[in-house]
Amino acid sequence: MASDEQRQTEAGQQTEDETRSAPPATGRSNAGDRASLDKTAVVKLQAAQADVRMSAVGLLSTESAQLKMSPAALTYARGPVELKLSSANMLVTGGDVNVQYGGAQLLAAGGDARLATAAAGAVIAREVHVERGLVGMLVARDAELADGARVILRPSGAAALGAGFAGGLLLAVAFLWRLLAGGLKRSDDD
Repeated sequence: MASDEQRQTEAGQQTEDETRSAPPATGRSNAGDRASLDKTAVVKLQAAQADVRMSAVGLLSTESAQLKMSPAALTYARGPVELKLSSANMLVTGGDVNVQYGGAQLLAAGGDARLATAAAGAVIAREVHVERGLVGMLVARDAELADGARVILRPSGAAALGAGFAGGLLLAVAFLWRLLAGGLKRSDDD
C-alpha cells in the first residue's frame, strides 16, 4: 500500500505532465478540412472550418469558426464566427458574429453582431444586438440595446471626440512650430 504522501506526489506529477503543452506550432489544413484544436497553442491556423476549444491561437484564418474558452490574437473569417467564454484582440468577419461571455477589442462584421454578457472596445457591423454587455464605440446601421447594455460612444460622439483631438493636436503643432521657429531665429542672430 502506498502512503497518502506518495499518492499525492504521484497525482501532482501526473497533473503537471498533463498540463504541459507542446510548443506553439503553425497549423494548416486542406481547403475542405475542418480543423479542431483542444488544449493546445498555435501561432497560425488556416482551415475551411475551425473548432477551437481551450486553446490559444495567434492568427486564425478560416471560412467559419467556433472558439470556446480560447483566446485569439487575430481572427479573420469569411463566414460566421462564434465565441463562447473566449476573447479576440481583433475579430474581422464577412458574416455574422456571436459573442457569449467573452470579449473583443475590435469587432468588425459584414453581417450582424450579437453580444450576450460580453464586451467590446469597438464594434462595426450592419446590425448590432447587445444583451447585458458593454461596448466602447458602436458603428452600426441598426442597434438594439437590451436592459443592462451600455455603449460609451456612438458615431456622433466619436466624431466630436475626434474633432476635439484634432483641434488639440493642431494647437500643439502650432505652438511647437512657433517655439522652434522663434528659437532658431534667436540662434541666427548671435
